[in-house]
Parts: sequence; structure tokens; C-alpha cells
Amino acid sequence: QALRYNRICSYIDDRNKHLHSLQKTFVNQEYQKNSQRPATNAPYRYRLKQIFPELPLLSYRQPPNLRKIIVRSALPKTTKTGTFPCNRCETCKCILCKDAIPNTQKVNTILDHYSCASSNVVYVISCTWCSTGGIYIGETGQKLCTRMCRHKINTKSCDPVWQHFYRQNHSLQDMQVLILKGNFKTERERKIYEFKCMELKQGLNLGSGFMSHYVT
Repeated sequence: QALRYNRICSYIDDRNKHLHSLQKTFVNQEYQKNSQRPATNAPYRYRLKQIFPELPLLSYRQPPNLRKIIVRSALPKTTKTGTFPCNRCETCKCILCKDAIPNTQKVNTILDHYSCASSNVVYVISCTWCSTGGIYIGETGQKLCTRMCRHKINTKSCDPVWQHFYRQNHSLQDMQVLILKGNFKTERERKIYEFKCMELKQGLNLGSGFMSHYVT
């Protein structure tokens, strides 16, 4: 009878009115309310089934608690700092995996992760044969591996790297390289940082390069 009311009633208010009247009739005939509920609720379930053929997924966002307010959600950084080989070029053989410049009194700590494929960097070349380290500071907008290839094939007598590793009973196996800093905003900023690093003693640099006209 309840499902019949659901079919023939055009308005929900009329249907609910007839269902309420039907429920009173059963109560007057001493039917228990618990036995009436499945029958009277059937029209509601039938209508909801038409509206939602599949059960809807309800989700609630957890409000912020004390832990979320105090503790940061950011995960700790696991990236190691220093220069590391890319395992795809010849420069990988001479990469120095350290986070500081060796054989120098001043501590220059490397704060980022670099590789042979990194570009826009200031780098340092050192010699394992020399007691002083034979440090050379350089900068490049190209990849480090590309710049190192140019050092190796440069036969000009004025190139300090070529002079050191080809004329003083050395070999390229004595060469080590690491990146000091990268991700510069401009070329000028990169060259200024290179000049500051040239203040290291016992270096192979022949001059101050870009900043030479500022030196008095």
C-alpha cells in the first residue's frame, strides 16, 4: 500500500500525508510501530534509489588539530650536498664528491646538489699530485662536462690548466673538479662570485679575469 501511494501521488507532501494516515490506521488496529517502519520507509528508499543509483561517497575534512598547527608538514630534505657524477660522461672520472674545497684555509661549504650536467656554475679544479692542491677557479654558463672537455683539448700556452697538467710531469688522472655554486641569476653575478673565490691562496689563476679593471 505504501509503494502504491508513492506511485500515484504527484506531490511529496500528499504522499507523506497518506503515509502518515496509513500508519495511524495500523496503530489503531494494534500493529506494532516497529513492524510498520520497513513498509512506510520503503517509498523513501525507492525514491532515493532512483536519485542515487550507486551509493554516494561521503568524505569529511579533518579540522586542524594541535599537531597540525605546531608540526610542519614538509618532509626533511634527503638530497646530499656536493658534486656527484652523472655516470654518462668522461668528467665523472675526476669528480670530487665533497661539500667543501680541499687544501684551503678558508672553509667554503657547498650548499646544493650538482653533477657533471649542471650549468651556470662556478667550479674549482684541484691537483692530487701537488701538496698545495693546484687550485684553479673557473666559471661557465655551459654544462660542467662541456667546459672540462674544452680545458682538456685547449693547447694554448696561456691556459693555466693545460700548463699544469701537461707540462709539470702530471696527467689528467691527477685532476679533480667540483662545483662551488650554481643557479646564478645573471652572468655578472656568476663572474663576481668567481672573483671572490679567486682570493684563495696557492691558486693557478693568472689574473682576476672579469674584475681585473676594478683592481687598483
